[in-house]
Amino acid sequence: MSLPSGTRLGPYEIVSPLGAGGMGEVYRARDTRLDRVVAIKILPAALAADPEFRERFDREARAISQLTHPHICTLYDVGRSQVHRPEGPRHTPTDEEPRPDATHVAQGFSSAEVDYLVLEYLEGDSLADRLGKGRIALDAALKIGVEVADALAAAHRAGIVHRDLKPGNIMLTKSGAKLLDFGLAKTTAPVVAGSTASMLLTTPPNVTAQGTILGTFQYMAPEQIEGIEADARSDLFAFGCVLYEMVTGKRAFEGKTRASVMGAILKDTPPAVSSVQSGAPASLDRVIAACLEKEPDDRLQSARDLALQLRWIRDGGVEPRDTHVGAPEKSGRRLSLGSVIGVAAGAAVIAAAIAWALKFDSTPQPRTLTRFSVGLGVLGGDQSPLASGQHLMAISPDGTRIVYVANAQLYLRSMDQLEAVPIRGTNENPTEPFFSPDGQWVGYFARSKLKKIMVTGGAAVSVCDAQTPNGAFWAVDRIVFGQSVRGIMEVSPDGGTPTVLVAPDKSRNETLHGPQMLPDGQTILFTAKPYGSVRWDDAQVVVQSLKTGQRKKLVDGGTDARYLPTGHLVYVRDGVMFAAPFDAGRLDVLGGSVAMLEGVAETTANQTGAAQLAISRAGTLVYLPSAFGQNRTLAWRDRQGRDTPIAAPPRAYGAPRISPDGTRIAVDARDQDNDIWMWDIVRETLTRLTFGASQEVIPLWTRDGRKIVYSSSQTGPYGLFWKSADGTGQTEPLTLSPGQIVPSSFSPDGKQLVFYNVGESRLMVLGLDGDRRPRPLTAATQFLERNPDISPDGRWIAYESNESGNYEIYVRPFPAVEQGRWQMSTNGGVRPRWAPNGRELFYIEPGRLVAVSVQTGSTFQFGKAVPLFDLVNDAQPSPNRHYDVTADGTRFVVIKQPQTSVSSLVVVEHWLEELKARVPVTK
Repeated sequence: MSLPSGTRLGPYEIVSPLGAGGMGEVYRARDTRLDRVVAIKILPAALAADPEFRERFDREARAISQLTHPHICTLYDVGRSQVHRPEGPRHTPTDEEPRPDATHVAQGFSSAEVDYLVLEYLEGDSLADRLGKGRIALDAALKIGVEVADALAAAHRAGIVHRDLKPGNIMLTKSGAKLLDFGLAKTTAPVVAGSTASMLLTTPPNVTAQGTILGTFQYMAPEQIEGIEADARSDLFAFGCVLYEMVTGKRAFEGKTRASVMGAILKDTPPAVSSVQSGAPASLDRVIAACLEKEPDDRLQSARDLALQLRWIRDGGVEPRDTHVGAPEKSGRRLSLGSVIGVAAGAAVIAAAIAWALKFDSTPQPRTLTRFSVGLGVLGGDQSPLASGQHLMAISPDGTRIVYVANAQLYLRSMDQLEAVPIRGTNENPTEPFFSPDGQWVGYFARSKLKKIMVTGGAAVSVCDAQTPNGAFWAVDRIVFGQSVRGIMEVSPDGGTPTVLVAPDKSRNETLHGPQMLPDGQTILFTAKPYGSVRWDDAQVVVQSLKTGQRKKLVDGGTDARYLPTGHLVYVRDGVMFAAPFDAGRLDVLGGSVAMLEGVAETTANQTGAAQLAISRAGTLVYLPSAFGQNRTLAWRDRQGRDTPIAAPPRAYGAPRISPDGTRIAVDARDQDNDIWMWDIVRETLTRLTFGASQEVIPLWTRDGRKIVYSSSQTGPYGLFWKSADGTGQTEPLTLSPGQIVPSSFSPDGKQLVFYNVGESRLMVLGLDGDRRPRPLTAATQFLERNPDISPDGRWIAYESNESGNYEIYVRPFPAVEQGRWQMSTNGGVRPRWAPNGRELFYIEPGRLVAVSVQTGSTFQFGKAVPLFDLVNDAQPSPNRHYDVTADGTRFVVIKQPQTSVSSLVVVEHWLEELKARVPVTK
């Protein structure tokens, strides 16, 4: 090995070598800041000079940095550093030791720079080492299989294909299997025989690949061997090879030469697992066979489906006849919708899948499923459902019309028309659209009102006052809607004062969401969840009698349930739509749930659990794919609106905050584990600050830049915590609350923290000296007050409030807020931010950022709002501030949402035919 014990790479001290390959050397090391053991993977200088190798090294860093999953090796850091050799006599390698490269030898590395990755240190054996001892027991193999499939599903959701899955890239640790080595992730060039990138990853240059290349080819999909671009289904082929080998102890494809192995992969079918290993169930034969299909279109299409299948087998499931989840089989099963459609799936893939189904399914089809997309335009606005956690679209009962929110207003798309048209008079940031039973009216919420408007046009009619709705349903004689802590409300469609239909159970500290009236008109279906909890595993789908008040639990861990006239209950969990037979008369779920559709967008803001899908009585399904928001990017923007991209990898970013010294950006990433990340502006590296199963969001720098305050669910309901910005030390709680509290601004001396309490709708202040007891800054009110920001001189505070019926910006003295108030905006205003020099106040008017010149001191004066740039194409992921400004006020960090990923809803006509076939209802 090239680096002796004691060598320093930045803050990391080399302890001992772990291994080496063509793409680098791996060492056991100690992080001197956190005093923890890590693994360091370095790229040798000779390879760093090679653009191809350097690009692969960078690709691995980018790929892993996007993945946070318990069964994927965690990337802690990326860097470049001079190598500092420990003091002591220079070591001369023996003949048995590898010779260091010349750059390393020179003066004991004194002038060498090394690129490195800092990874989670894993203790255990590779799966390849374990398989060297023989096959693995079925239960253990299924456990490993589920964990690796889950890891692949997480990678594929992030748009990352591994392309080199094999036993050597799977570690078996005490905490379970860990997927390693994403060096081939996102490769765009085809992998061709004779010069494979996999060989380059594991074999040094100019060294024969005898005995190595066969091991790689054993797990390559046919399309990779043929030089065709690999995709996620190529990973599933490799997974099938690995699973086959775990259960049988034999490789799925064998041969004495490279050519014979390639030939076997291209034309042979391995013996069924059950014929090689007694006791293996037939269902496992089918899963592995579906992975090992030669044509990608004939394979399992989703790692998520694969994981669900293996869990069912692992848990001892009885072989189903009509509830099969996964790849279509040539026995006549229909193709799974979740297997066919990914996010904005290509038309060629859909066409091939439908052609396959028509070719092999001899079952008479009463009506053919038809799939197409509907363009959405721009999803934006302060109160858009994707920002506030509410529903985006609705479909008319007869399935002939779709209404949805885009460009901060309602659009209507008739199925017999090519284009959607805006519904005039609804350009007021509407949310939660829903149809009347006859399909002639659309209900929606805007400006703290429940309103309705005819689909043919006309003036909108106010029905009642209504704050922050959580789902709505128009029954024959009433409209019911959720209001979280208030419960399920009802009001006449003709207008009036809403009354409580179902009150939350105070003993359970619950909130109620997504109501639907069942056909009897006396039973309500809804979701109940503990207040402040961000875990939808804690939620329940329930029904409650309006006559007796008796409640009955139907589903644990689901949300946004709907009853369908076919006799089914559908609900969503973790972006997957499930269906189960349901007897509406007995109020009983009659069988197990079946995963019908993967990749449904769910909103997590405000913890409403709103799933972005709708189903008509006539059988048309419409949904928003879940990739929305996952590929946001960060950018610098000058005052003229010109953007400079920031090289951070695409994530579901929110709430960016620039450090006081201007060297880093703290940001939350609301995907997978919902954590705080740090972008180093100079080094261009993204590192994770918070870890764990809880959600950590909305970072805020302390005035000295030493700590980050954030909102966290680690104690159940959200509270405020802080942690050293360099990642050292322990996380410390600041204050807790029954509901979510959001950190907003520090006083100039850093001794007071202003935040707002989402549940109480008021501004609060926390003194960081003494007992740290929070106190109200403003009086409790029925209106929403949020996003406070203290002026740089500490004398004034800006915030937004909707007391006028629309959000506007106000300024008050601080801390004596009762001594006056100035309304800054008159045309709507949110997200205020003082310029660090105190001479401007920025805020967002509808669709644009504006600047107002101000004079602060003992008095407050302000000028006219001057538009700076448009925000129409930017992501606005939550009601919290989603931009920040540099110390000199010349640049802003913003969040970009590529329009290609926001462009369409997926519509599936006659979807109930598939539902009835896959989830039969016994009469």
